[in-house]
Amino acid sequence: MKPGRFLLIICILLLGLLEAAGAQTPSARKETLVLALTGSLSGIGEEGPLPGGTLAMRIPEAYPDTPGAVIVLREGQGGGYRIIPGRRGSTAPRWLLKAVTDTLRREGLPYVIDPPHPPLFRLGWLAEDPDITLGVPQGIPGLLLEVPQGAPELLSSLGKAVEGVRVDGSLPSEWDRHYLVLRWGNLLFLPGEETLVTAAILLSLAAFFVLFFFSFTYGSKSEQHLRDFLRVWWLPFFFLAVTLGSLYAGQNLARLVMTWNYGSPEGWIVAPARALAVKLAFAFFFTSLLVTLNQLIPFPREGFVYGYIANLSCLANLFIFASLDFSLILVFSLACLAAFALYHLRNPWVQAAGLTVLALPFLPYLTALSRGDALTIDPVYNGSFLWNFRIAAFVMPFQLFMTRLTHSVGVIRGKRGLHIPLLPVTALGLGIAVTVLTFLVPPWTPERPLKVRILQSLDRRGLTTTLDSPVINREFPLVMKGNTEGFPAVEAVPEELLGVSVELRRVLGRTIARVSIDPEIPMDAYRLSVYAEGETAILASSLDYRRSPSGDRADFTIPASAQDQVSLEFTSAATGALILEIHGDTSHNPWEVSIDDPAVEGEYRLTVGRTYRLRDGNVEEGAE
Repeated sequence: MKPGRFLLIICILLLGLLEAAGAQTPSARKETLVLALTGSLSGIGEEGPLPGGTLAMRIPEAYPDTPGAVIVLREGQGGGYRIIPGRRGSTAPRWLLKAVTDTLRREGLPYVIDPPHPPLFRLGWLAEDPDITLGVPQGIPGLLLEVPQGAPELLSSLGKAVEGVRVDGSLPSEWDRHYLVLRWGNLLFLPGEETLVTAAILLSLAAFFVLFFFSFTYGSKSEQHLRDFLRVWWLPFFFLAVTLGSLYAGQNLARLVMTWNYGSPEGWIVAPARALAVKLAFAFFFTSLLVTLNQLIPFPREGFVYGYIANLSCLANLFIFASLDFSLILVFSLACLAAFALYHLRNPWVQAAGLTVLALPFLPYLTALSRGDALTIDPVYNGSFLWNFRIAAFVMPFQLFMTRLTHSVGVIRGKRGLHIPLLPVTALGLGIAVTVLTFLVPPWTPERPLKVRILQSLDRRGLTTTLDSPVINREFPLVMKGNTEGFPAVEAVPEELLGVSVELRRVLGRTIARVSIDPEIPMDAYRLSVYAEGETAILASSLDYRRSPSGDRADFTIPASAQDQVSLEFTSAATGALILEIHGDTSHNPWEVSIDDPAVEGEYRLTVGRTYRLRDGNVEEGAE
């Protein structure tokens, strides 16, 4: 293929990334801007009327209409202004963030954007702030602005800033949602999709031009370089296949370790970072065995070809990860520049330092991943959504540069015959160390307690207690301190906690039942079921219910407020016996049951159940 045609294809691919990024032009949205106020901002909003199309209200009041954008204001503890620009899976659009930062800059107010890497939100690697969850409806553009105590009023200024963004009286939609945050002193830059596409096209064209023209066309060793490349062109595919296999092997080994340690395959969620470390450590061990193949396969001694293929791998990663989140294109572009400079270096010590420089653009992302919760780490740990492939593609440039480095210092070609390489031994030691750490040091502490659900069930058979925890092979001591203050002393019998009255009467061959529930302690919800074997259970009811396809069962779910009596009436034409089951669910703890371990946090739930048999006007409790 001619170089001109090849470059044309690259341009078409890069331009296609803009469409894949979902770039949109401003669209007509007639909704209003909502400035949602948290409870700590008691006196805010008294400076006068807001600009048209702006509404100030308190969380969690329901919005009168679907808002076009939401800015949540919260009083902070520090002395400055803090902007949280997103939530898990999404970020505020660039126009909204710019409107807020421009307002603060005009007012001369210092601010920080925390965290300064919006792609981390879009990757789902950062948990969202609870006030954003409460104040911003899902799918609506929004951000959180934290203001210092005694801060000046900003509502009118924020409203005017957003007014300046309106197009034909409407707010933009998800316009330009892929962007980066760059600060240089007091200057703020928010490069958006157009800037990122332009930079990526220019960088890729320059990189391909240098790689394909200068690498092979010029220089005294150009013919040797071309022969070396044609000799090992399959090397990146080989590295990719072996790394993929190693990741799957490490993944299964990590599952075995987590299951053995915590008694369940799901036990890894209590220590997600450790589980991922075990997987990657053993994958590194299996992959490092590639070094031994250099003793059997005569690879080229000239290190140029490894650096050259590593640069091609960096360019491939630019496309692979830009499809995951378009704003990552700049980060991987910086990695391409670092890789291009690295493969021209000759000194082994400088090459080793260059590998560190190559990893620097990814440091914030790797740090966020290592601190992530189970929801963050789950795709990477379990290899879903092609993450094993992405990891293999990501580490390939590092593997190739490391191979080049070993050739440069003579680790490989200086040996004769088979020997035990140092790298696999080191990797195996790392994997064993991480595994031993996982077994010997519990991941939960009083500062980061393990959450365990204490589930109690009370019926005529007595009181049963179970613990719901991903760690099923550990014992957690339970203590019962007595009765909760403010509630009467109750025995562990259903009628002491859940008072039920059932009245029956027969009218024209129909059974009319009235059920009244009067709890002794506050209940969160009730679940009622009525059974009639082989017949229709309920013909009509005073409350909504779900009927089984055969009609012989009816289920009610009734929310309840504290100490409120619940009444239900239903009509049945069943000639046989009706079975009525009543369950009350509550988080109140009448006997103060807790786990005697400062590193374990118990979440209590109690279910009280009562069963009745209704037939011929008679009510019998506990009958089957």
